[in-house]
Amino acid sequence: NSSESTSVSSEAEKELNPQTPGGESLEMTDEDKRYQDNCERATALEAYLRDNLSGDDYGGMYLFIGDTVELTVLAINRGNIEKVIGEYAGKPYKVNILDGDYCPHSKLEAFAEKVEALNSPSERKIIAILSEEYSFVAVNVHKEALPEVEDSINKLAAELSMPKGSWKLVMLDPNGENPNT
Repeated sequence: NSSESTSVSSEAEKELNPQTPGGESLEMTDEDKRYQDNCERATALEAYLRDNLSGDDYGGMYLFIGDTVELTVLAINRGNIEKVIGEYAGKPYKVNILDGDYCPHSKLEAFAEKVEALNSPSERKIIAILSEEYSFVAVNVHKEALPEVEDSINKLAAELSMPKGSWKLVMLDPNGENPNT
């Protein structure tokens, strides 16, 4: 009987304190718990900001999760960003608000969508990639499609009054090296 209860309590202990195949404990340290809490708080705050800020208030927003956890907003309307953060009812988290001459996120999104709409239904030769970290759209065009779409892309940029430096045309050569690597 006593050997059975030892084995049961040993099994119960393994469930409470799981281990890796090498036998190390998987129990979370205080540092791990703080890191996980920071990730959860920053992710929740980012979602809240995306739901409550206008795309004209910021040029980009990004959450970096690595050795540290950093939430950054590229501010166009700092006052409104600070107001919205101040109204947040969840667990607070530090936001890096960077001021600069950024293109509004709403304009970057509209440009990227309209550029992608230039693709024919049968082939995708244009790929627009919006970088929130740099408040920028990279318009990637296959080499053979460039002559037929370059004017249309430039016209869209002019129609939307895209600021200088807010987008770049990148030619992709399927037989050459990718210029973005």
